[in-house]
Amino acid sequence: MAPPTPARSFDHGQRHQGIQGCLHPEGHRHQPALPGLQQADAPERDQRGDRLPPQPPARRTQARAHRQARPQLRKSCLRASSRPVSPRLPGYTGRVAVEIPLFPLGVVLFPHMPLPLHIFEERYREMMRDCQEKGVGFGVVAIREGREVDAVAEPFRVGTLAQLRSVERLEDGRFNILVTGATRYHIARVSLERSYLVGEVQFLEDRSGDPTRLISLRGWVAGAFQRYADELRRLADEAPTTLELPDDPELLSYLVAATMQVEVARKQELLEIDSAEDRLRACLTLLRREVVLLDRMLARRDVRAEAISPN
Repeated sequence: MAPPTPARSFDHGQRHQGIQGCLHPEGHRHQPALPGLQQADAPERDQRGDRLPPQPPARRTQARAHRQARPQLRKSCLRASSRPVSPRLPGYTGRVAVEIPLFPLGVVLFPHMPLPLHIFEERYREMMRDCQEKGVGFGVVAIREGREVDAVAEPFRVGTLAQLRSVERLEDGRFNILVTGATRYHIARVSLERSYLVGEVQFLEDRSGDPTRLISLRGWVAGAFQRYADELRRLADEAPTTLELPDDPELLSYLVAATMQVEVARKQELLEIDSAEDRLRACLTLLRREVVLLDRMLARRDVRAEAISPN
């Protein structure tokens, strides 16, 4: 078991819009990020054949602000051990249904990946108190439909158990917490008896794949991800940097899925894949498409630069 991640310092004076009972610190992107990663502009994405429904303007504006931030979590994600922490926690194994608190968010949490949150809404303060009293985690699940604050949102059916790494309880009852994704789960039923959602869930395990294919896929995905990061840095006028990526194929699949700057629905599809081999293949397809898009954007930028050059 890896040692707990040190608690992150929060700036309580500046925060973005709350998401379903929590605020994320200024400059934090929900997915682990790399230096210089910037997402392609929405108009460019709208021309793609694999385009998902566009975000509302307010969400797109907020997402653009997130893309320009430089979170401190990037080092912990990119320097992850080649021997990852096991996502299977004591008491949470097998196919037996158990009840856990559910925290619907506008983000997908992946196994092994960190996520800092600021809990302010009263129902989720109660959830945190219950989790601390019982010594259990809670389930993070992305929102399929509905409002993110002051409403009961409809979640997707697959989420990730959040393991508490650090908890800071403030004087006014709010919480700053850092969680790490553990086991994936499937929601069988949802209860509304408490102020927060409670789900009856079954925990999921990844299917094993062919070791030879996994090794090959790991190399292809690592190479594609390096090029993806290089292109994004070029877009930000930054020098390329060699990434320190994990050797473990499963951990790499989750790291790439969490870090790619694609829509929540696309990330949810990656989370629901139940084998590292298939997840790596899906990541490879997305990376190649993103690189093609970035190449086009860079080429157009170069053409515009030449057109306005005085020489």
